[in-house]
Amino acid sequence: MFYKNIYIRDFGIFSNQNLKDISKKLVVIGGHNRAGKSSFLKLLRHLPFGLPQDSSIPPASNQYYIEAEMKRESKSYNLFLEGYAAPKILDEKQNKIKAAEIFNYLDQLSYQQLFTISLDELQQLSKITKGKKKEKRLFSILLGAGLSELVKVPELADKYYNYAKNIGGTLGDPSVASFKPYFNEIQEAEALRDQALLEIKEFNLKKEKLNTAKQNLEAINQKIIGFENEIFLLDLLKNNYSILEKIENLQVKLEQSSVQDQDCNNYFELDQIVNYQQNFDKIKKELKSKRNDLNKSVKSSYSKKFLEFIKNNKNQINNQQQKIDLLNEKIKNFRTQKMKITNEYQTLILELENLNSNWQQPLKKLETINLDLIEAEKFNNYLNKNETLKAEVKSITTEIDKLGNEIKNIEADISAFDYKTPNSILKTTYSILILSFFVLSSSFFIDYNQIKYFALLIAGAAFIYYSSNYKSSKLEKEKADKLEKELSQKNDKLNLYRKDLTRKNKNLKKVQNNLSDFSNLLGLENIEVNGNLSYLKSYFLEIKAKKRRYKKLKIEEEEKSKLKDEILLDLKNIYDLIKETANYYNDQFMLSSVLETKTSDLISKSQFLFKELNKLSEMKELAEKYLDKKREFELLQNQIYEFLGDFERENKLELRLESYRKKAEAAAEYKKNKKNYDSQKSQIKHILAASDKTKKILNQKDSDKNYYQLFLKLYRDFSSLNAVESEKKSYEELLFSSKKKKNKLEEKIITLKNKIEELASSSKIENAQIKIDQAQNNLEKRAQRYAVNKSVYFILKKLRERMVEKAEKELLKPASNILAEITDNYYNKLETGSDLEASEFQAVTKSGKKFNSGEQLSQGSLEQLFLAVRISRIKEIKPPLPLILDDSLVNFDSKHLYNTAEIISNLSNNHQIFILSCHPHLVKYISEISNSAQYWKLEVGNFELSSSQKLISHLSL
Repeated sequence: MFYKNIYIRDFGIFSNQNLKDISKKLVVIGGHNRAGKSSFLKLLRHLPFGLPQDSSIPPASNQYYIEAEMKRESKSYNLFLEGYAAPKILDEKQNKIKAAEIFNYLDQLSYQQLFTISLDELQQLSKITKGKKKEKRLFSILLGAGLSELVKVPELADKYYNYAKNIGGTLGDPSVASFKPYFNEIQEAEALRDQALLEIKEFNLKKEKLNTAKQNLEAINQKIIGFENEIFLLDLLKNNYSILEKIENLQVKLEQSSVQDQDCNNYFELDQIVNYQQNFDKIKKELKSKRNDLNKSVKSSYSKKFLEFIKNNKNQINNQQQKIDLLNEKIKNFRTQKMKITNEYQTLILELENLNSNWQQPLKKLETINLDLIEAEKFNNYLNKNETLKAEVKSITTEIDKLGNEIKNIEADISAFDYKTPNSILKTTYSILILSFFVLSSSFFIDYNQIKYFALLIAGAAFIYYSSNYKSSKLEKEKADKLEKELSQKNDKLNLYRKDLTRKNKNLKKVQNNLSDFSNLLGLENIEVNGNLSYLKSYFLEIKAKKRRYKKLKIEEEEKSKLKDEILLDLKNIYDLIKETANYYNDQFMLSSVLETKTSDLISKSQFLFKELNKLSEMKELAEKYLDKKREFELLQNQIYEFLGDFERENKLELRLESYRKKAEAAAEYKKNKKNYDSQKSQIKHILAASDKTKKILNQKDSDKNYYQLFLKLYRDFSSLNAVESEKKSYEELLFSSKKKKNKLEEKIITLKNKIEELASSSKIENAQIKIDQAQNNLEKRAQRYAVNKSVYFILKKLRERMVEKAEKELLKPASNILAEITDNYYNKLETGSDLEASEFQAVTKSGKKFNSGEQLSQGSLEQLFLAVRISRIKEIKPPLPLILDDSLVNFDSKHLYNTAEIISNLSNNHQIFILSCHPHLVKYISEISNSAQYWKLEVGNFELSSSQKLISHLSL
């Protein structure tokens, strides 16, 4: 067995700690002092048995709560421990399991001493070995083996031996020890009794007379008892005389009855046959009434056929009857729908006529319009283009007119200019200058001064002419050139506008032609394409909406047609049913107008059909009631036939019923009398059996007969109640006389007794006898206690011998091998003496040296010895249980510690082992030896899964 998971919600320093997937081999939990190691040891130590209510465990914060998941032989178990309650263990099927079943039926002390051990407990070994207690002999061995209680056996044996010795000495002689006082008392009492017996002769004589008187008294007492018994019986007879009379009368009636027990078994209770007879008459009458009701409506010659028709078609009639409300609703919906569709058609026609007055048959025209041929987007684009192009043509035309006016104005401005060109002025100026040059050159031949002045004058005139005309002429020329250029640009622009206008008009014409085609598709003919076409868009949308409405109306009309077909089909079924039953009815139950109705007119005649169907349903109910009553009658007949069996089978059923009823009445009367007879008889028997006194008196009369027969015989001995009372009175007189004699005898006996007491000194004898009896009784009790203590001493002595043998064979031999491994074969054998009380254990070394006392072993050697015996014992217990060590190896030197770690590692192959330690070197040895060890760091009550290196580093701090 091993722990798989442990959850600690509240235990000492631990709070909500969860150890999951715990290794089933070696689990090393490392932590510093006060980290919680000892608390965890105590938790595991008490987990299987529950927590003790003392200070040995750390307190809880609120309430102790621990859960554990355990594995044992491939089965899972869950343990729950809450507060101080016993642990609850559930298996995989949630069945409760006892902790003892999981933990090998070990008692709590053995489990805790074997499988959980702490450093504090180990340190107690040295204290015990250094003391003078007897328990020091083999204490470490027995403690490790879970058998520490057995060391008390020698002390217990001595204790019981001393008890026995104090009571009866060594051999049990009654004249010694605590036997002696009682032995002396017996001897003294016997002497006193012998002295009293000297007067016994007279005592015996009086006693004989007394005995005779007592015998006579006994005889009278018997007579009195006899008389009282007779009176008692007669009184009982008197009180029950009327019941016995009834019993006798009832017995006579039963014997004289025409029906006996064997006949009663052949007939049922009277109530049942009377019930059958009443039901037979009642149902027969009701059946006749139902038949008459049916014949009032159905022709008698066709009644059989009509009933057969109803049997075959009742479900269809029911179905059609159930459909009346639904059909009425359908007809109402049909008429409403028809009117609505008609009105909507008229409204649509008026709207179409308003939309296009040229249409003679608007719906047919609307139906011919195929909107699928018109692409709404393209149509809208054409409309938008038409408007856009028309606006652009108008804009361009306006621009052309504007440019034309501007060109005319520029041309007028150009034609209004009158100026000399700068070239002509230059030519004139150059001509004058040439003339002045010729005049100046001629001065060489003529008077130089006059010519000179004339030439200068001409040159001045040329300059003046140039200065006054050339600049203005140049400005006028520039202005004229600018106007010419502007005129040329205007003309170019005008030409461009005219070309664009031509192109726009061409596109406009194309768009208008397309719009004309669309208009034809929409049912518009000969539209003015140059006019305003914006209405086409709304017209298109109207047509589209009207088409959608028209299509919806067509669908509704189809649905109406389907609804009509459904209605006509149901009405036709009703009509067929009515028509088929026409011949079965009397005339007053049919309407000829309905039978002559055409299928197409059935809707208009629906109410008549429904009325006739209701009549048919009523007739169906009459027929069904008749058929049901007939079936009920036939079923009752079958029940009666089965009930009567072969009784008077040759007669009619009514006669058989009457005859049977009479028989049943006779049987009922017999049963009633029999029941009353049995009841009265049982009452008497109960009265007789209820009283032990009555039974005793009747047994004295005749033990071979039963009480009832004896009492009945007593009743038959008397002819009347008066005879009983007379007999009772006689016995009462005899009883009175006997009691008088009894009183006289009792007085005589008292006198004799007083005389005997005076003469016989009976008090001395009695006192002596009392003393003898008391002393013998006390002596007997002491003897029994002596025997018990001697027996216990003998048993314990045998137990010690067997314990020595078991310690050597089962415990010390395997433990010797383990101790040899731990100590490198320094100690290789453990021995013990033949008697635990007479000798101590011996630890033998390899060289043969023996250590005869635990005082000769060091603390480390004691702990090694303890661990060896403990492991030996643990190996014997199957299946394996978890082992918990809390710093149990701290006193081992490094070599012995390493050897011990190897042994523990090997042991972990079959056992789950928890090692709690604060020593890093122990963790290091384990990590070197075992690859399967699991390491946990424990710090202030918190568990954390770790590795060997991390744990060593943590513990080294």
